[in-house]
Order: sequence, then C-alpha cells, then structure tokens
Amino acid sequence: MADERIDDSERFDGWQRWHHVYRYAVAGRYLEREWAVVDAPCGTGYAKRFLPGHYIGLDRFLEPTIDLEAYQPSFDYDAWLCFEGIEHFHNPASIITAAHRAKHFCAFSVPVYEGAELNPHHTRAWTADQLKEALAHPEWETCHQELQAGRYFLLFQRRIA
Repeated sequence: MADERIDDSERFDGWQRWHHVYRYAVAGRYLEREWAVVDAPCGTGYAKRFLPGHYIGLDRFLEPTIDLEAYQPSFDYDAWLCFEGIEHFHNPASIITAAHRAKHFCAFSVPVYEGAELNPHHTRAWTADQLKEALAHPEWETCHQELQAGRYFLLFQRRIA
C-alpha cells in the first residue's frame, strides 16, 4: 500500500504527484476558507497544506484509526473529498452516504481500468458510468467531471440549493 500513499518523498516527484495535486487544486476552486473539509481516505494527509478550509484527514493508517467502510462522522462538515479511495472498499455505500451528508460539496476520483490489470490493493475496477451511477442522488448535481490523462475519472458534485 505504501506505493499508493502520496507523501513528500522524492519518489512521487513528476507525473504521479502532478496529477494527484491537480485533483486537489480543481476541488479547491469549489471550497470556501471557512468550510470544514473532510479528506477520506487521506493517506498521509499531505493535501492539508494546500486546501482551503479547516482540513480533517481520515484514514485507517492515521491515529485514531478509522474503518471508513462503516464510519459515519458525528460532526458537521461542508465538503467531503475521496480521491483514489472508493476502489479500496468492498462496500462503498457507507463512504458515499458520508460524502452526501456534506453541506455543500463532495468530490470523488477513481482510476479507470480499460483493459489494464486490476491493482492488487483495489477491490474492483470502476468505470466513469459506474461512478456516476453510484453517486446519483436527487439532492446533488454534477458541477465538474473529467477523464484525467485517460487514467483517472473525476466527478464533483454540489448540493442543489
């Protein structure tokens, strides 16, 4: 798993870091400085230093350890980010429910496998259409979607006012 967890080390310089930071940069355009922003799973939590808002990083590798497949926060939050995370869950319904409890915004990204071999750390391969279907909710609308470098699908939603 260590190779998937982006951190400040030099081994992530270049393409992998740029694309990861890009996802947070695009999401940052939708976030407000006073918002509580949950990043789950957050890996090492390194996105904290360049996202606006009050950053709350959740991950099973950080203290306190959290089982995100069953976790439902007991606090209010304005935004939920889940970048390269949902593909690790056997049952993603819980994290999708938590994301849709956000007051304003949620964002997901998944690697897209088009004939590529499934990463051994991933429970399933996702397509763009499958992610759209899983995140469909009557109170939310898509505000941004893109296929990034042919490898990652980004889907951002905002609550319908």
